[in-house]
Amino acid sequence: MDGGGDVPKHNLEVVPGLEESIARGIDGGVMLSQLGAESSKHDIGIAGIKSMDIPDSWSQTREVYQTRGDRMTFTPAGQGDLALTVINKGRSLNETQLANFDAVLSTADQSGRPKVLLPSQIRSITDALDKTTVGDNQYVNQAKPPDPTSPVFKVTSAQVITVDGKPVVEIEGQFLDENGQRIKDYIGMFGKVEGNKVGQVFVQSSSKDDFIRGRKVYKDALSSLDWK
Repeated sequence: MDGGGDVPKHNLEVVPGLEESIARGIDGGVMLSQLGAESSKHDIGIAGIKSMDIPDSWSQTREVYQTRGDRMTFTPAGQGDLALTVINKGRSLNETQLANFDAVLSTADQSGRPKVLLPSQIRSITDALDKTTVGDNQYVNQAKPPDPTSPVFKVTSAQVITVDGKPVVEIEGQFLDENGQRIKDYIGMFGKVEGNKVGQVFVQSSSKDDFIRGRKVYKDALSSLDWK
């Protein structure tokens, strides 16, 4: 499967109760610390990232992605398919695609506050988001389930944020099956690297409980991230 999100296969909305659950640090009686609260700086070396904090208990794998990219994956023991992935797929944006991505990134709030994206802006960066995964969403693709060409991803939040002084696009949502039913929850950031490529950091899981806990790990990783 393509990675970033890894699951190719609809109304901007907030996931009910998500922020509240994260703020409590508890979901279903399970503490965030059970995912490995002790974290330390890990060398990354791909997707333009020098290092970021990852729980010490999470295992790490690194592999070549489709002959031209790099992927690093961190996973906790006993947490199903929950994973944090760092990836540079190695694909270059063309001049128009890069200009569209730059235009969206340039809207970053100078004070560092998140800047919510308009549907038209989301549509303009479908290639940067990867039009076979996150880029195939309800703002780009108007087909409806059970049409097999309906979007594989439902955007629930889209914004430009600042990570270590650099603007990136952050997308949150769900991968869907051919009937429009949720497969996995996802949150990830997309940043420009190597001039015309896109680096990504994302967390996804088919378990809502695991995703809420993994989302906290993702946010901590971004807060500690150092670019090369």
